Amino acid sequence: MISYVSLIINYILIIINLSSSTIDINLSEFQYIADHLTVEECYKLVSALHFNEFDLPKGLNAAAQLMI
Repeated sequence: MISYVSLIINYILIIINLSSSTIDINLSEFQYIADHLTVEECYKLVSALHFNEFDLPKGLNAAAQLMI
């Protein structure tokens, strides 16, 4: 599970670096979040990071299921 958490954190950091947004969360906060997410929540988070809008689409759960 540790390697999976590290993979998710690295993926999140890559997405943030590719965008023009500001970073309001530090690495220890990412680690805390990753340690408390279920696998399904991790997939949903990764799916949500692909959208630029504030409001997420209704099909987000379906997109997360495709990643499993």
